[in-house]
Amino acid sequence: MPSFKKKRYTTPVICRHNNDLSKDWYVFFRFKNEGKIHRYKRREGINRIMELSARLTAIAELRKEIEFDLQNGWNPITDPKREVDYNPFLIRVNPTNKDGSKTQTKKQRKEELYTLLLNKRL
Repeated sequence: MPSFKKKRYTTPVICRHNNDLSKDWYVFFRFKNEGKIHRYKRREGINRIMELSARLTAIAELRKEIEFDLQNGWNPITDPKREVDYNPFLIRVNPTNKDGSKTQTKKQRKEELYTLLLNKRL
């Protein structure tokens, strides 16, 4: 059953200035907290990438990660650096790497979660 609760955020949008690598690229969204609307531009190291195809894939991945975190309860005011894992299925995800080591990076956990969600929807 769908939830009819209003969203506290807008859908993140990529601003890439017509693929101009000399300009500042970012992911833009608005977040509403206690009646005030806050605007955010997230870069997270994207502008250090100097190859167009690599920057396009990195910014698309960043937008997808930000949208996923917002959907799962991320509040950019209380956690501006996204240090907490906003993963509702974190208990079900196996916390080992493919090579058998015990720790995973945040990116590896999210990739594993995306594959689990895709398999669940099919």
